[in-house]
Amino acid sequence: MEKLVKQDIPGYGTLIFPLYQLFKIKLKPVKFAAVDIIHGTHLEFRQTVKNDLKKNGLLCPMVLNKKNQLINGNHRFKALQTMGDASLFYHADNQAEENFFSRLNVEVWKLHPNVVDHSFMWEGKMKPYTEKCLHLFRDVKRAKP
Repeated sequence: MEKLVKQDIPGYGTLIFPLYQLFKIKLKPVKFAAVDIIHGTHLEFRQTVKNDLKKNGLLCPMVLNKKNQLINGNHRFKALQTMGDASLFYHADNQAEENFFSRLNVEVWKLHPNVVDHSFMWEGKMKPYTEKCLHLFRDVKRAKP
C-alpha cells in the first residue's frame, strides 16, 4: 500500500491521511477504536475498495456524525483498520452536512484524478447538497492552512 499516506502521531498511533482534504476546518483526527459502526459492509464492494486503496491510497475522509457514528466510509474503514490506528474524518454537525460530505466523497472518488477545482460541487447531483451547506464555504475562508 505504497500510496497510503501514514504518519506516527503521538496520542493517535499511525494516522492515515486522505488525499483530498477539501474542508480542513471540518477534519478531526479520530482513533479507529472510538468510531461507532452503524452500517454493514458488502464483501464484493469491500474488495473493490481494498483494490482502490492499493492503487490510489485513501482519497476522501470518512464521515462521522456528532455521536462518532460512521456515516460514510464503512468499507474504507474496515480495510484501513488493519493498516493504522486513526485517520482524519469529516465531522458533520447535522444531517445536511452528513449528506453533503457523503455525496462529496462519491463525486470525488468518481472524478479522481481530475479533481482540479471545486466547480463540480455546483453541478448535477451534487448541487442540491452544496446549496444546503453554504456555511461550509464561508468557514473555509476562515480556516488556517
